Amino acid sequence: MNPLWERWLESSRLRPSGAGKREDLRTSFESDRDRVIFLPAFRRLQDKTQVFPLEAHDFVRTRLTHSLEVAALGRTLGLEVGRWLLEKGELDAASAWRDVPTLVETACLAHDLGNPPFGHSGESAIRSWFADRRQEPFFRGLEPAEQSDLLHFEGNAQGFRILTRLARVHDDKGLNLTVATLATFTKYPVLSSEPREEWGKKFGAFLSEAPALERIAERLDLPRRRHPLAFVMEAADDIAYRVIDVEDAARKGLLSVAEVAATLEAVEPPDADFREQLRAARERFARKRGDPDAERAWMHDLRLECTSALFRAAFEGFCHAYPSIVAGEHHASLLRGSPAESLANALFRLGLEHAYTHPSVLRLELEGKKTLHRLLDAVVPACLASSAVRHDKRTWEGKLYALISRNQRYLFETSPTPGSETYRALQLACDFVSGMTDSFAVRFARSL
Repeated sequence: MNPLWERWLESSRLRPSGAGKREDLRTSFESDRDRVIFLPAFRRLQDKTQVFPLEAHDFVRTRLTHSLEVAALGRTLGLEVGRWLLEKGELDAASAWRDVPTLVETACLAHDLGNPPFGHSGESAIRSWFADRRQEPFFRGLEPAEQSDLLHFEGNAQGFRILTRLARVHDDKGLNLTVATLATFTKYPVLSSEPREEWGKKFGAFLSEAPALERIAERLDLPRRRHPLAFVMEAADDIAYRVIDVEDAARKGLLSVAEVAATLEAVEPPDADFREQLRAARERFARKRGDPDAERAWMHDLRLECTSALFRAAFEGFCHAYPSIVAGEHHASLLRGSPAESLANALFRLGLEHAYTHPSVLRLELEGKKTLHRLLDAVVPACLASSAVRHDKRTWEGKLYALISRNQRYLFETSPTPGSETYRALQLACDFVSGMTDSFAVRFARSL
C-alpha cells in the first residue's frame, strides 16, 4: 500500500472518541456516515431548495433527495476508483472495497449541509445584506479577514463549520468526524482571505474554523491541497445536479422531453454507444405513444444514459489526472477536458435556460432574498446587543436572542473561536438564519 494513502486514510479524529471503547463492527469511516445521517441539519435538507424554492410538487428534488442521489453515485464511483487503485497497488483490499467508497459516500451526504434557505440565491442574499452595510460602524470595525467571510458567505464553509463545531454533542468539535472524512468533504481547502483563484474563488472554511482546517492538513500532510477523494465527491455532485435539474424541469413542464432529447442528440457524443442509446430511447417512446407514462419513461432513459456517460468520463478523468492529483497540481473538475464535457455543458445550459432562470424560480428567489434580509435585519441587532440586553427577555433584542438555537447560543457564549466579539456575533446570526429551512424562514420572517 502506498504510504501516501496510509496517510490520506488516517482515521483519527479532532479529539479522541469515546465511541471506540465499545464493540463496534463498523469502521471509523462507517461511523462517520451514520453520524451525518442522524444529524438534525441533514434532516432539515428535506425542506431546503435544490432548484425550485417552496415547491408544492413532491416529485421535485429537495436538497435531501439530491444529497441521497449524489451519495449513491459517489459510493459507486468510489468503488470504481478503489478497485483501480487496488489494481495499481496503491491500496490494500480493505481500503479499496470498504474505506474509499464510504469516505466518498459520507462526503456526498454532507456536501450541502451548509446551504442556507433558498439555495445558492440564499448565499447571495446573505452576502448582499452585508455588502449593503459596509459603511456601518459594526462592519467597519472588523478585520479584513472577518469582513471577507461575511461578504463572501459560502455554503461549503458553513458546512465545514457545522461538521467541526455547530453539530455539538459533547464539546465544540461538532460531530468529531475523522480527519479523512473531513478532508474528503472539503472541496476548497482555503480561507476566504487567502488566494483562491485556482478554486474558482470559492473557499472551504471561515476564519473561525481555521484551526480545524490546519489540524486536518497537518495530519494528512495536505497543506492547502485537496484530498484526492474530494475530486470524486465533486464529480458525483456535478453529475447529479446537471442531470436531475433538467429532469425536474421537464417534470414541471418547463421544457419538453423532446427538447431534452434533441439537445442531447446534437452534442458531441462522449462515446460510440451514446447516440445509439439515444436513438433506441426515442424508438421506445414512439412505440409507446399514447401511453400516459411514455414521456416519463423516455426522460428516465435519457437520465440513465447521461448519468452513465458522465460517470464513465469522471472515472476515466480521475485515472488520467491521478499523477497530478497526487502531486497536488490538479484543480479542475474530473469532467473538464473529458469526452463528456460537451454533454455536461449542454445539460448545464438546459438547466440555466429552463430551470435556474425560469420566471417562477426568479420570483421565488426574490421573495427568498426579501425573507433573508428581513431576518438579518432583526437577528443581527439582537446578536450585537450587549450581554445584559441580550439576556433580558423584556427587550426586543432579548426576545429574538432567546429564539436562537440554545446550542448555537451556548457555543457563542462559552467557546470562543478566532475573531473579534463582533465577528462571532455576526456569525451567530448567520448560523441561525442559514440553518433555517425554507418554510420556517418564511414563517419566522412573517412573524416579525
